[in-house]
Amino acid sequence: MLTTALSSMETGFISPHRHHDAYATLVRCGSYVEASLTAKVNVRRGMLIVHPHLNLHVDHIHEPTSVWNIGLGSDFDLPWACYTGRAIERLIAKDNPPPAHSVLDALETATSVDPERMPHWIDELVQSGFDRFDGAQSILSREHAHRTFRDYFQMTPGRWRRERQIQHAMTLIESGLDLASVAYDAGFTDQSHMTKRFRKALGVTPGDFLNLTKPDKPRT
Repeated sequence: MLTTALSSMETGFISPHRHHDAYATLVRCGSYVEASLTAKVNVRRGMLIVHPHLNLHVDHIHEPTSVWNIGLGSDFDLPWACYTGRAIERLIAKDNPPPAHSVLDALETATSVDPERMPHWIDELVQSGFDRFDGAQSILSREHAHRTFRDYFQMTPGRWRRERQIQHAMTLIESGLDLASVAYDAGFTDQSHMTKRFRKALGVTPGDFLNLTKPDKPRT
């Protein structure tokens, strides 16, 4: 489980990454852009960002930023989102990082922050999951489409599509679907292809991931 930690981030780009357990980021000062596989938000002091377990995200730091990262455990199941509220501001004003239960209490009265609006063709692509990146090319040039997509998600369409495929497969595995069916439903060539992608993205095989999701085998 991720333990509470103070993190200082300098200006620049933090490449796509994920953490095993869910955690919340309390922004104490500074500002940055964070993009997940579904949206992008402009983050500033006083906000709280929820990261579910193994959620991929990218950060573009605008100015030196200080945050508290609070581990929420493996059972936390809220989706990636950004929140504000007086309860969150009170937590950030404290001298020491709050415990996880205080963060969860603050979320009960928090207000979600609207993500940055995306072009309609990107929204359609997000809704369709990990389909091929062809739809936008009938609207604008390939170069412009790729540049616009990369500016929004801070990653190429190809990287985004592969990560969405992995994320979809993880959801199917956690639902109890057998691995052969997961590979087919998630659009992999075969189960071996899915295994190769899992190892590269997560450092474990789909079978390892399945074992980690079993109730009698808590995540470490």
